[in-house]
Amino acid sequence: MKFLSLISLLILLSFTRVASAAPMGDKDALVIIDMQAMFVTRGGYSDDEENKKKVQEVLRNQLEAIKLAKAAKIPIIFLEYEGFGNTNDDLKKEVEGYPDAKIFLKNTDGMFDSYNKHKAELVAFLESKNVKSLIITGANGGACVLDSISGSLDSNYNVIAYSKGIADFNYKEFIYPYDHHYNFTPTCADCKFKEVDNMQVVALELAAGPLKKSILKDEKINDTGRNYRKDASDSNHNSEQQNSEVLGK
Repeated sequence: MKFLSLISLLILLSFTRVASAAPMGDKDALVIIDMQAMFVTRGGYSDDEENKKKVQEVLRNQLEAIKLAKAAKIPIIFLEYEGFGNTNDDLKKEVEGYPDAKIFLKNTDGMFDSYNKHKAELVAFLESKNVKSLIITGANGGACVLDSISGSLDSNYNVIAYSKGIADFNYKEFIYPYDHHYNFTPTCADCKFKEVDNMQVVALELAAGPLKKSILKDEKINDTGRNYRKDASDSNHNSEQQNSEVLGK
């Protein structure tokens, strides 16, 4: 089963290169957003046993995605909210010695927000690597991940939201996996968005033959869920900081 999951995500990485033209480049990058301990512990619900399991599961899927990104030799980008501590140690350990892994700070929810003072450094890196498609994971699903997806599309990047690598820790019961939540209709002329929550279905569809338009409409793969919006409640991603330990430990 683990082997099938690895194959599936490798096929997913390849899919982003086939699916659309890429005036800004033709390569993929894996993005992991705000996997910092403070976002898990600050609400006081991180000791709940079910929440602990959810944290470990999202980390497990992110670690798997990192291994596949390394095998595919694509850039791996960590985003850290400035002042909120460091990315999880296990995630950082997995990229030790990998030349195309880099950590970027941000001082806003969205990594492409115009008032993110670190945006220029991130954009320069993506351009230097000829990146066109972003596979996005991280936290929190209804705040920084949401805004980063929106900003990526506005910046003309293709986006795949990997729901098993996304969680939202802003609730008493952590939301994971973060599927059935996004409904983006890109306004850019040359970018695509897909929310992927079932790697096996993607693998079977692609293995069946040439790329088919039906894959974009398969509700097992791209469930539109609730409408895209920026709730005021999402702003609690930036609530007061609290002392914390390493994410998920």
